[in-house]
Amino acid sequence: MIRFSTLLLCALSTASVALPLQAADAAPTGIGTTSTEIDLSSLDLTTTRDWTIANKKIARASHAVCQKLIQDNWLVDSDGADCEQDAFSRAHEDLYALRDQQRTLHQSGHQNGHVLLALSAGK
Repeated sequence: MIRFSTLLLCALSTASVALPLQAADAAPTGIGTTSTEIDLSSLDLTTTRDWTIANKKIARASHAVCQKLIQDNWLVDSDGADCEQDAFSRAHEDLYALRDQQRTLHQSGHQNGHVLLALSAGK
């Protein structure tokens, strides 16, 4: 059985520097691990429009990391949809936390944000 684990790290910082990566450029980080950084620093997640954009970016990143694991033979094609759903669901949970942080910092004008989606599969 293949086990999936997904980690979405959200950070808001006035000192953070956005180094945006294209979601399609999932980078291998180790054996059976792929990650991509999603730049959300230009988005205000408290608005419906930007919340929708963030969700689309996470969906694309979930697809990219799962496809990378398939290409690297860590997953079989038939596990791709489950992998993407798992990655998206876990990332979405943490996206709520990022939005809450933005709400807290919104009054002070700080809206930088990064999301790192890392996905690994063990055989």
